[in-house]
Amino acid sequence: GAFSVLRSKLLLASFGFTIFSKVILDQVKAFAQQEEAMSKVKAVLRATGHAANMTSIQLDSMAKGLSTVTRFADETILEKERDSTQIKDEVFPDAIALSLDMAEAFGTDLKSSSIQLGKALNDPAKGFTALRRIGVSFSKEQEQQIKRFVRQNDVVSAQKVIINELKNEFGGISKQIGATTLTLAQMSNAFVDFQETVGKKLAPFVTPVLKTLTHLLDQNTSETDRLLRTLG
Repeated sequence: GAFSVLRSKLLLASFGFTIFSKVILDQVKAFAQQEEAMSKVKAVLRATGHAANMTSIQLDSMAKGLSTVTRFADETILEKERDSTQIKDEVFPDAIALSLDMAEAFGTDLKSSSIQLGKALNDPAKGFTALRRIGVSFSKEQEQQIKRFVRQNDVVSAQKVIINELKNEFGGISKQIGATTLTLAQMSNAFVDFQETVGKKLAPFVTPVLKTLTHLLDQNTSETDRLLRTLG
């Protein structure tokens, strides 16, 4: 009867969507996430007037490079780059790399370390004090240098004093975690990158299929409603 036909259609639609999702849709989703991350980076660069003096392509390249030598995925690094684009280009690359090192050193997530470092660099006069509270050792000479540079309105030089001390204490830690942990993380990152590449190629062809599946599901939903009203 009508119920058997409806059941067959639902099973067919469910089976088709499951296969489609596993074989194709996961790849397109991976590309969509990367595309979204890049779109947000471009929007922030425009909003900040390209304060970091770097293009979205350069930021993407930096994120991909760091993801090949640390356990952090390039999308995660891109997000942190996006939140740090007001930092000047003279210290920007070191700041991004150090946020990864500090996350490993303090056992925090990348968001926390990026916020911490970003605050310190945006206001060096107060920032080095906040970093000292979490265990970063600034000498009296470094403290005087930071304050002098800030008084002279030379914020970049003050930032460099902070960056250099952080590099002395934490530089490269994110590349030196356990070999097995690093290998597993990088394999996972590489697989996601592979999915993104495949998904980029598939995306233009997937939209019509998704529309067809959506239409089929909508039809079945309408038929279900009619059947339930009839049975009721």
